[in-house]
Amino acid sequence: MSVLTALGVLLLVLVVVDLGLTVGIVRRLRGDLAPLRPRTNPERGFRVSLDRDGAEWPAGAAAMLSGHALVAFVAPGCPGCERLRRQIDTAGPPDVPFFVVGDPALGDPAAVLDHLRSWPATAHLVAPRSVDTLDSFGHPDTYPTLVLLSDGVVAASGHRLDDVAESLAKLHARRLIRDAAH
Repeated sequence: MSVLTALGVLLLVLVVVDLGLTVGIVRRLRGDLAPLRPRTNPERGFRVSLDRDGAEWPAGAAAMLSGHALVAFVAPGCPGCERLRRQIDTAGPPDVPFFVVGDPALGDPAAVLDHLRSWPATAHLVAPRSVDTLDSFGHPDTYPTLVLLSDGVVAASGHRLDDVAESLAKLHARRLIRDAAH
């Protein structure tokens, strides 16, 4: 009976040690145990501010915040991003300035920038830090993420051109009406 008790205690100790090692490995793989903010698309009405990120955006990024702009967060090798690029190639560039933003966490920033330059955009930017931690854009959740801005405020967002098409059409119609009135 005492042998069975000793084996039971030994087995319990081994299980606890194994559990401790597993937790340690998971901690090391995750980097830290602090939960990240939930990743979501920026909601309509969200005010974008490049100052929130604590890192400097590249030159030209501030132009996204004046007037209207379409911002696309894309990644090399992303099938949805390639579909979006084909849609834009077919439809032609949007009627508003078009900014393509890459994630520096997805590889060498120079290689990411080279990939972005293949897009028909007004500006090609590499974000100052990982896109899912960008406070300025409310933590975009997947690729591609499209954000339509009007004077720095989110007018629409989504993952496909169709998600922002209605808002883009309204902007285009307003521009046509304004131009016809002059």
